[in-house]
Amino acid sequence: MTALPGRTVLVTGAAGGIGRRMALKAAEHGATVVAWDIDGSRLDLLVKEIDDLAPGRGHGYVCDVTDPEVVTQTAAKVGDEVGPVDVVILNAGVINGKMLMDLSDTEIRKTFDVNVLGLYWVTRAFLPTMMERRSGHVVTIASAAGLLGVVRQVDYSATKHAAVGFAESLRA
Repeated sequence: MTALPGRTVLVTGAAGGIGRRMALKAAEHGATVVAWDIDGSRLDLLVKEIDDLAPGRGHGYVCDVTDPEVVTQTAAKVGDEVGPVDVVILNAGVINGKMLMDLSDTEIRKTFDVNVLGLYWVTRAFLPTMMERRSGHVVTIASAAGLLGVVRQVDYSATKHAAVGFAESLRA
């Protein structure tokens, strides 16, 4: 992460887990961090922690990555308030840990909306500016479950397979 000083890094699903750790590490390595999550209270705690490490470098936005209109509006707000994003880390994810027959239709749909469609909406919000600037990176966080099926993760594994395919195709 030595190439981060002066860069702006956006992390989706930043309020907890892996997203939180990546946001803090990016700040520790000199990046301005734009943290997106649906949990505003945990997001506020993260931004405070980032600002304790590097004053002024933490920016939090409540954003539901499943809503393309909200993603577009929030991305525009980031552009106006923070500036262009250099690195987008697509980390937001849902895992239910249930057998297929125990999953509700709503749980399955939410897993796909967050873990797959969110990749599209966020990437489409930032990729045009990166292409104009001829600079930027899109990082897709997947899982070993994206390479092989896992018990009690039929919905999650399917979405992470999709995430791997998304990243490979986008790169190509």
